[in-house]
Amino acid sequence: MTDLARLERVIAARRERAEAEQRALRLTTLADELRSRFDNHPKQRAFWQSRSECRRDAALCTRRAGKSDGGVHEWLALAITTPGWRATYVNETLPEARKIVWRNDMGQGFCDLIARHGESIGGGQYQFATVIAKPNETTAEINFSNGSQIALLGADDESSINKLRGQAKDEIWVDEAQKFRHLRAFVLQVASACLKDKATTHGTGRLKLTGTPSEDAAGYFYDVTCEPESGDTPLPRWEVFRWSVTDNPWFGDTPEERWARTAGEALTENGWDGTEPEFLREWMGKWVKSDARYVYPVHAAPSHIRLCYAPMRTMPNPINREHAPWINVLESLRDLPHPPPRHRPFTWLYAIGVDFGFAQDPFAIVVWAMTSELPEIYELCSWKQHKVVPDDQRDYIKSLWDQLDNVIVLVGDPAGQAAANLAGWRERTMLPISEAEKSSKATWQAMMAGDIRKGRVRYRENGPLLLEHRHLVYLPTKPGKPLKDHADRRSSDGKVHGNHCSDGGLYAFRHMTHYLATGAISRPEPGTREAYEAEAETLERKADEMDRRESRLQENMMDLDEDADYYNQQGLYTWGDQ
Repeated sequence: MTDLARLERVIAARRERAEAEQRALRLTTLADELRSRFDNHPKQRAFWQSRSECRRDAALCTRRAGKSDGGVHEWLALAITTPGWRATYVNETLPEARKIVWRNDMGQGFCDLIARHGESIGGGQYQFATVIAKPNETTAEINFSNGSQIALLGADDESSINKLRGQAKDEIWVDEAQKFRHLRAFVLQVASACLKDKATTHGTGRLKLTGTPSEDAAGYFYDVTCEPESGDTPLPRWEVFRWSVTDNPWFGDTPEERWARTAGEALTENGWDGTEPEFLREWMGKWVKSDARYVYPVHAAPSHIRLCYAPMRTMPNPINREHAPWINVLESLRDLPHPPPRHRPFTWLYAIGVDFGFAQDPFAIVVWAMTSELPEIYELCSWKQHKVVPDDQRDYIKSLWDQLDNVIVLVGDPAGQAAANLAGWRERTMLPISEAEKSSKATWQAMMAGDIRKGRVRYRENGPLLLEHRHLVYLPTKPGKPLKDHADRRSSDGKVHGNHCSDGGLYAFRHMTHYLATGAISRPEPGTREAYEAEAETLERKADEMDRRESRLQENMMDLDEDADYYNQQGLYTWGDQ
């Protein structure tokens, strides 16, 4: 090869390297231009460019904080500068995802930015220096010539979240995470596996959650982003970022100007004083429990009312030592309120609610106490245990029945089995167990919630009933759909508290409502004719209930006698002979 040819090759190689450097510089310049969005928004930059070791980042923001716009800019910059970079944006539905990050009203969606920063080369394709981007309207994907891809996913049911199974992603972003009903399953069962490969080979594999506080102050996003002062402990291994609309430079140059144009304006327009739950959630980015969608809103009970009137009273379990300590009924009765000196004692009535279960669902009991002299109802005791055999269940119920006089309600749910099975329980226990009425459950939950909000329900401290009421929430539902308990929700303490004591308590509450209504009305002055008539009516009602109970017991005895005659005729032993 001549010296001239050799020189030409050197010059060509240098020219090619220079052009490649210029193209790379143009890509870098385009990426910097996209990331200039963060120049006046350092909190947003810290979240989207986080390199925390846990690779799990969550952002709890107010409305109009700019969390979605920042993610669109950063992802597009990563896609054009990082060959083979793959990411998926997830929202509750695909139409919602398109509205927020595909094309949006502010012109800040993926397609908006591609058209603005790229050069159209026909066929729906756009040139970014050496990288070509091609959005696909049908599949909601953007494919890049360098092997990168950004995809949108709507996950409105459990089958939708499984679409990501078997894929490998550098980043997954769940937006509006507070509305995502299956977030915990998605994070633990799907997203974590999708991110493992890239975390190992590329050091990426990051999961991003962004959202705003909602009325559901519960769920996986709440467990990740709750503040310690709420009384709950945030989940470990998550880096949590927080910013508000006052940090968004779109609304002004200073925090004061941004406040005046957003949150301050909302205060004025709505006549708020700044303590309203809606304001704290939407404009301060705070989780609020006072009006959250708890099934039983114990967090919203009046602050001047003492929610818990006494601790749980327990004793060594006399029925099965392997079970939790049993209820000390005598001590529990002593905790109930007493009248002032030289006044006649209160006449207490009791309602027992039972939720039968064995392995998957526990056996649960709740006893309410009430008196016509007071407008409140009192949790006398509550208890639950897994794997309680029928004989022990019978003994637990009978133990309460024998120690309580004036039991006006004994009601049970036969664990989802045929109602006829409850007849067997009546025969086995010799007790008048009524079948639980479960229709219109949400309506009766709302009635009980109303009594809790008015301070008419008093609990035992740290009892299983109160623990369930503190954590039980409704599943997020679409408007018009029936409400349903989120009974299998795992709380921030790592436990599934369930709804079994709650259901047992609700059954008893529903059956004793007419007694509550009697006790809630104004009472006549002691010693008057009206007072004696009211007392006579109460005694007559109790006598009628005792007659009905005696009648049911006699019917059960007659049934057992008929069975015994049959067994004797067949030459079999009776229960007594055994």
